[in-house]
Amino acid sequence: MSKNHVMSAWNGTSLLATLLIGLLLQGSAIGADWPHWRGPTGDAHAPDKGINKEWNKRPPKELWHTPMDDVNHSGACVAAGSVFTIDHAGDQDIVRALDVKTGKEIWQFKYTNTSNNGHSGWSNSTPAYDSGRLYVLSAAGELRCLDVEKRKEIWMRNIQKEFNGKCYFDYNASTLIEVCVLPGSTLAGDWPHFGGPNSDCSSPEKGINKDWKAKPPKELWRVALTDSVPGSSPGAFAGFCIVGGKLFISDHDHKAEMEIVRAIDVKTGKDIWQYKYPTTFKSWQWGFSTSVPASDSNSIYVLDRVANLTCIDAEKGDMIWNLDISAEFCGRKDAGETYVSPVIAGSNVLVVVNSGDAPTAVDIVAVNKKTGAVAWKLVAVEVAPYNCSTPTIGMLKGKLRCLLSDKSGLVCIDPEDGKVVWKLQLKGINPVRIVSPIIVGDNVLLSDSAAGGSYMVSAEGALLWRSDEKLPGGGSLCAMNSPVCVDGYLYGNGHCYRGGGVSWEMPCLEAKTGKVMWKHKMFEGGGMVAVDGVIIALHGDTAELIMIKADPTEYKELGRLPTPFKSHSVPSTFQCWTQPAVADGRLFVRNENELVCFDLK
Repeated sequence: MSKNHVMSAWNGTSLLATLLIGLLLQGSAIGADWPHWRGPTGDAHAPDKGINKEWNKRPPKELWHTPMDDVNHSGACVAAGSVFTIDHAGDQDIVRALDVKTGKEIWQFKYTNTSNNGHSGWSNSTPAYDSGRLYVLSAAGELRCLDVEKRKEIWMRNIQKEFNGKCYFDYNASTLIEVCVLPGSTLAGDWPHFGGPNSDCSSPEKGINKDWKAKPPKELWRVALTDSVPGSSPGAFAGFCIVGGKLFISDHDHKAEMEIVRAIDVKTGKDIWQYKYPTTFKSWQWGFSTSVPASDSNSIYVLDRVANLTCIDAEKGDMIWNLDISAEFCGRKDAGETYVSPVIAGSNVLVVVNSGDAPTAVDIVAVNKKTGAVAWKLVAVEVAPYNCSTPTIGMLKGKLRCLLSDKSGLVCIDPEDGKVVWKLQLKGINPVRIVSPIIVGDNVLLSDSAAGGSYMVSAEGALLWRSDEKLPGGGSLCAMNSPVCVDGYLYGNGHCYRGGGVSWEMPCLEAKTGKVMWKHKMFEGGGMVAVDGVIIALHGDTAELIMIKADPTEYKELGRLPTPFKSHSVPSTFQCWTQPAVADGRLFVRNENELVCFDLK
């Protein structure tokens, strides 16, 4: 914004037409924009000084005005020398960028608005600006990110559909729907923690290449990993956290006996920084750290095999704080092996504790993200002695919940205070916990490990159906990795038992009823990710990459690639069970020795 101009931005409440008026403020020293609803600090205050305060004697001079075509409630966002607002014509919303000095239109971006709440105006949101990107929300709940310089859409997500919400309207409300951009937020293009942005093994990315037979994905780069244990049972399962153009992963330096947290540039595969610390853990199988870091963009939270929880500055790679959970809650260091990943819930990081028979045992602990202080701890659940199941954080009927798979069933916890909301005990469930729960609409899917089933549970904790009553020969929808849900149908990779033998099968089940749509002989132990209407799976044995159409009527492969790993032998043992990740238009996969990045566009 120029030194002598400021834009008056407001939420129209009963306007028949919106006028965008510039005020000449003589002697002002403008140092800030109005980048989102209620201004730079969110409290309807501007930091400007020296404005004309004698409007009775000297009314502010109108510099320009621009008519709006719609009776609307969209406010103004002022940033980077432009005024951004949302107009409407016909069945389309129009994002308009106006020159703050002249009021002349610089560009328009149009999209179809599927909402029909015309009684209160179509355009009810104030855009938000951050670092060259503009975020706009339609009355139908579609959140779009626009590139201001290139004047095109980067991504779109239907918030109402994805999170089972509703957009409410009140004709007399001064604010109808607003977008807030938080510094360091992670919404699109990232994979910020275990299970991806929605903790359900899915990515919101669109426009990927789906014809792998004609156009195989291009390898962009590969890096070596050293967190497996030479000479013992092979395997390494540290997963990916991808935020802000960096991939964070745990690795290990055997010679120096140091754990390594690496920040890798997603474009080049080059290390940006490494954070190293000594470890006394001597793994004999499955590598060293088996967890996925969690990030809120500013910091990353890393949990190693002996339950050291470390907070690291995501930009600089410096440690902020560390909590030895084994020493704190189990009475001794290295009390037990940890296979889970940390998860973020509001201002806390949650970690499941494998404390064995220690007298001070707790089952789950919440740690303040900024300070590392314990916020609450819970002892009212029964964590399985062999627990690999990371808790799931998500919304159930409008309330934030932590869903934990314990050795007898499913526990629903309020992550704010650690109180148990409900607990469901299931008969015949295998006490080995491997797969994490996923939220499916207003329900939760809990999956047993190798010898069990999958269970659909309501938001109130009632059992709706179980897969071992649906699948021939019993068995589970999944075994080593969580299933995915696409358009109301579940796709997994589980065990089926017939004639005393075990086979790996990919079943497709209707999420509402558990009805089996089809099943197909599939990939041993491998993980999968849902993206743009397809499923990308990594074969746990052969390490082949497989693209499958998410179609409840039939199993249909769209392409299959041979293993991308140079150091891979078949048959393998525990080599490729790490879940693939999708972020920034790229696919990330690993085995025990390599991390490979592919271009999905």
